[in-house]
Formats: sequence, structure tokens, C-alpha cells
Amino acid sequence: MTRYTPLWEQQGSYAASVDRRLIGSIWPSAASVGCAVTVSSGMTVNVAAGQVSVPTGNNTGSVLCASDAVEPVTLAAAPGSGTNRYDLVICQARGNDLDGGSNNDFIFTTVTGTAAASPTVPATPANAVALAQIYVPGGSASVTAGNISDVRPAGLAGSAFGGAIFANVAARNAAWPNPPNGATCITVDTNTEWQRINGVWYPPFQLLARVTHNTLVSGVGSGGFDFNITGNVAMPVARRVRVIGALNYDGSGTFVFSYAKYTIDGGSLVTINDRLGQQNANVGGRLSGDVSFLCTGVKADGTSVMTFRMGVACTGTINLQHALQEGWLEVWDAGAA
Repeated sequence: MTRYTPLWEQQGSYAASVDRRLIGSIWPSAASVGCAVTVSSGMTVNVAAGQVSVPTGNNTGSVLCASDAVEPVTLAAAPGSGTNRYDLVICQARGNDLDGGSNNDFIFTTVTGTAAASPTVPATPANAVALAQIYVPGGSASVTAGNISDVRPAGLAGSAFGGAIFANVAARNAAWPNPPNGATCITVDTNTEWQRINGVWYPPFQLLARVTHNTLVSGVGSGGFDFNITGNVAMPVARRVRVIGALNYDGSGTFVFSYAKYTIDGGSLVTINDRLGQQNANVGGRLSGDVSFLCTGVKADGTSVMTFRMGVACTGTINLQHALQEGWLEVWDAGAA
């Protein structure tokens, strides 16, 4: 029996194989996020940025392989006409205790299958995870997209670490084109947390839009005034929205109230029944408030765009003093219905 040194204790010393047991306890099976394989040119394919958890062949846990850029991988030349072949694109972990070699790293590489009239898919070697299976017709000069089968294992994003981390939205979309609903990630350029809801990336419980108004508007009365400010938000179905607004005024208005309006996909303008804020005063001041409501009428695929605006009305007459102190409107996600 071997009792290994506990991980991360003061002055503890242990082999990397012991450290790998922690990764293996989180991802005991192969898992990945990103690393999609796509056509480049000729017999070369591209592996997108991402991460792969590779179980080790010597049962010491798993190796976490991370790449932050696209990497090209070139397949062997196609067999002659009359025979065909299947190749694999793999993520291969390398280490002295894994394969007896001198490399301690990982690579994206290929496993070249055996050419035959009816070829079979080659086996994935130890210490590796298959990312794509590629059919190579005899006599072909290039890889076509239709001959690439995605065989990446899922399960790395949305893990105990709270989701994958990407530099920005473009990097996320390139590395993870088909995430499952419920998947989570973070984009570090804006420090935004995202969740996949109804096939759409969405930032739950976060600020969706903020717009401001910075000019003087004189003579607002009972007819009201809609601020010439709007915020556009892409909405999935069955979500509540919280709208918060603030304005500054002076004048003789004795009953002042603010309200929010919205449209869905350019449709009719809807006034939210509950007022953002109201007060009885004739000396001016700052009026702020918020209202929450359920978004209805959005598309099932989550691509509807809601446009929000704010307005104000009163008895008497007021002036909006936003040249001195800006008015603003914020839209926040308020959770599932």
C-alpha cells in the first residue's frame, strides 16, 4: 500500500502523477471544451483554441491540456484511387512516466488509418483523446468539411471551476460553436459571465444595457416626453427584466412620474403598466425608480431584440436638467419566470 503526500501541504513534495489525481477526480473520463476541428487548406485542418482533459494510460489521473490559439494539423497524403482511409485528429499528452519519452507536453496530431476499399476507424492511442474523425477518399487532394466528424467529448465547461474562460466573445464562439443549454463561461475582456439558455448565450442577473440623456429639455407637461435614448437587448424566452431609471428636473410640476416603454423586434411600442417612479413636488429634484416584468412575445429561439426607452410626464410644467446631471436608463436581467 502507498500513502501519497497530501496535495498542497506546506513543504510537501510529490510527483506530477500525484497532482494529476486531482484533475482525474474532477474529470475521470475524457472531456473537452473548444478544440473544434475545421478545414484549413489541402490536407491541413485547424484545431480551435480550447481545453482537453486526457485520462492517463498509467491510471494516475488526467492531464489538462490547454491551448489559446488555432493550431494547424496536417494529414498524410490520401491513398491512391480505389482505396479510402479514416484518420483521427487527437490531443496527445506526453510525459516520461506516460510513454517513456523525453517530452513533457501535449500535441495535436493525427492517427493515420489503414487504406482499404472498406476502411475502419483506427484506435485512439493511450494518453490521447480523439477530437475528430476524418474520411480521406482515395486520390483526394484536400479535406472537405463534410468528411469531418466531430467526436470531441463534452463535459469540461460548466465543471467544478464554474465554466470555461475565454478572452472575448469571438474566441468563445470559435472555440465552442455548439455548447449545450446550461453551459456557462466567462469572457475576460468585459468580465461577463454567460449561460446558454434556449440556444443563446445570455448574461443572467447582469446589466444588459445602460443609456444616458445629457441635454436640457424645457416645457415638459401632461403630454409627456419620451427620452431620445434606447437600449437594445437580445432576449431569450421566459425571462424577467428589471428596468431602472433616473431623471433630474425643476419647474412647477406638482405630480411627476416616469415610465418605461419597449418594443419587440420593431413591433408596437408597449408602455409598462407600473411606473418607474412618481412624486408630488413643485420644487424639482431627482426622480428615480425601477420596475420588473416578464418578457412576453419573444421568439422561441431566443433571438428577439427588445428596445427600451424612458419617458416622463407631469401636471404643470417641468424642465429636464440633464445638461447639469444626466438622466439614465438601465436594463437588468431579473431571472427566470
